Amino acid sequence: MPIPNKHLEEVVFLSELELNCSLFNRAFSALQISARHRINLDNGIDDEQPGSPILIVEQCTVCLSALAAIRRILSPVSTKPRTQERASRLRDLLDSPSLPHVTTVAVRNSWEHLDERLDAVLVERATTSGPVEQLSVSSRTPNPNSFVLRRFDPTTFAIQFAGDAIPLLPCVDEIKELKARIDKAYEKLNIDE
Repeated sequence: MPIPNKHLEEVVFLSELELNCSLFNRAFSALQISARHRINLDNGIDDEQPGSPILIVEQCTVCLSALAAIRRILSPVSTKPRTQERASRLRDLLDSPSLPHVTTVAVRNSWEHLDERLDAVLVERATTSGPVEQLSVSSRTPNPNSFVLRRFDPTTFAIQFAGDAIPLLPCVDEIKELKARIDKAYEKLNIDE
C-alpha cells in the first residue's frame, strides 16, 4: 500500500533516519573487524584482517557523522519554528525515542570541527609537557604523560577526542531501537488515510 502524499515530509525524513542508521551499522560492523585486528596485533598476532589506523578513523568518522545526522533531524539546533515543528512531529511519530548516546555531541563536534578544537588544545598544551599522540587505536592504555588527540579503544568501542569519549556500544542499542520505531512509523503512515 503506498504512503499518502500528505505524509511526504515524514517519509523523506524517516528515509534519512533509516539511511543514517544503516550507515552507522555498516561502519560499526567494519569497526568490529578492525577492533579484533588491533587487539590481535597488541597480542603479537597478525590475523591479516583490515584494521589500519586510517581505516579505523574512517569507520569512526562514518559512525559519528551518522549519529550527527540523526541528531540534527530529531533534535535540531535551529530555532526556526518550521524546523522545530517538523522535528516534534517526527519525534511524536516515533513515540519520542530516548537517544542519550546518539545525541551526545562533545566528541562528534571535536572530530568534525578539529581546527577549532585544536586551537584550544594547543594553547592548553603550551603550558604542559609530555608527548602529543595524534592517533591511538590500541587496546593498551596510552602513556598517562602523553596527550592523545584522537583515540579508538577496540576493547570498549569508545571514540575519544582529547579526553572526551562517546561509547559506541550503547549507540548500537539505541540505533536498533530507532530502526524498529522507524519501521512502526512507516506502518502508521500506511494506515493513516
